[in-house]
Amino acid sequence: MSKAKPHPCLNCGQPDMSLEEKDVTLALGGRTFVVPKVKGWHCPACGEIEFVGNGSAECYSTALDAMSASLDGRQ
Repeated sequence: MSKAKPHPCLNCGQPDMSLEEKDVTLALGGRTFVVPKVKGWHCPACGEIEFVGNGSAECYSTALDAMSASLDGRQ
């Protein structure tokens, strides 16, 4: 299997983001939440994610909404 071409981070300029599927931990309001299997380009320097495919972006967005709702006491 060949390695993906170098992909620079648009946020911080790190020259070699990694294309992978991994669990992402989010912290908000003193709590942490894990979004499983987020597929995309992950920056090792700043944590930026450039999603690959709609599934990961939608999953991440849904997790953020749920996290916000739980902190607001709506869930």
